[in-house]
Amino acid sequence: SAVQSASAVQVGGNVEKLGTASGEQLDGWLGDLIKEVAKREGVSKNPLEFMPSNLGEPFLRRLYDLRTGPLLGDTHNASDDMFCLRKLFLRLGLDASLSLMSPHMLSTLNESNNLTTVPSDTLALWSQSYLVCDLFDKVVVWRGQSSKPSDSPEIELSHLLEQLHAQRFPTPTLVRCTEGSSMARILVSRLNPTHQDSQKDQLATFAALTSPEEKQLISQKYPRTDVFSLAKWLRNL
Repeated sequence: SAVQSASAVQVGGNVEKLGTASGEQLDGWLGDLIKEVAKREGVSKNPLEFMPSNLGEPFLRRLYDLRTGPLLGDTHNASDDMFCLRKLFLRLGLDASLSLMSPHMLSTLNESNNLTTVPSDTLALWSQSYLVCDLFDKVVVWRGQSSKPSDSPEIELSHLLEQLHAQRFPTPTLVRCTEGSSMARILVSRLNPTHQDSQKDQLATFAALTSPEEKQLISQKYPRTDVFSLAKWLRNL
């Protein structure tokens, strides 16, 4: 929407200033921005109060990705890398800057085994699926341990890479990994850790999770960390 686009520009214009802020200052600023957008949209209630029905709201998700991603979040990147990413973010157009801010993930987790968009959450890490995640500077292809080689989305992947190579600079590198490998941490570290949420919040953010058994399997594979999920972050603003 126009409000979301204006807010993205406002976020972009403050990245340099936010880069020197503390975690509490960042959360306070982003919380005020959420409330201001809710006011502009005519929402009478604080958007943080009608949880979890609004967890899928793209605007809230993008702010969460901004806060936890490589631009402002706690990251393993060197300070020079973060500085370069922030400079690049300010120079990019709106679509490209949003791609840098938020991962875009595709999965074969469907009956046709075609790549479809799924939330960039840890609950999407199903062992029987292939995942393709666009991290702007990298495209990660993740293969679950129970997936079949015949399900590999190579044709769709090649088309996606051709499109990204033609439209994006710097050209993203391709990273292939399997479930449980050390390289898989590149993907897992950029995902919303929904495996730590309550079942109510999990169903609000990832409706494909249809059984407690599936949730338990994924929760057992990935340990609990001190990284806030989207739901917990919004409640603590």
